[in-house]
Amino acid sequence: AKTKMQSSKSFLNFLSAIAMIGYPVHSSRSTSAIKPESGARKESLLPQYLNLASTFFYLCNYNICLPTAGMYAVHLGLKENTSGIIVGMTPFAAMISALVYSYWSSYSFKQPMLCS
Repeated sequence: AKTKMQSSKSFLNFLSAIAMIGYPVHSSRSTSAIKPESGARKESLLPQYLNLASTFFYLCNYNICLPTAGMYAVHLGLKENTSGIIVGMTPFAAMISALVYSYWSSYSFKQPMLCS
């Protein structure tokens, strides 16, 4: 088990060195550990906080949508069972829009960025 943990730690050190995220290297074999370049610039935390906020708001959407989806379906004149389709359309629409955005941004950069 100890060998597996050491190989896993070495692999994580390797991945972090490639990504240059500054993963702290604590290894008994410091010569074999891969370290980021000394001139590498430190990455900003803003994109991580934006991603965290985006995830938070996406999940808050479900906390709002799930309890009220049945009432919304009844208000539209549908059966309450239809609320599953209403809730399930969010990830489906996100998947379709991600494909369209990916295709669009492969050919142009400015317009998709302005649209998003």
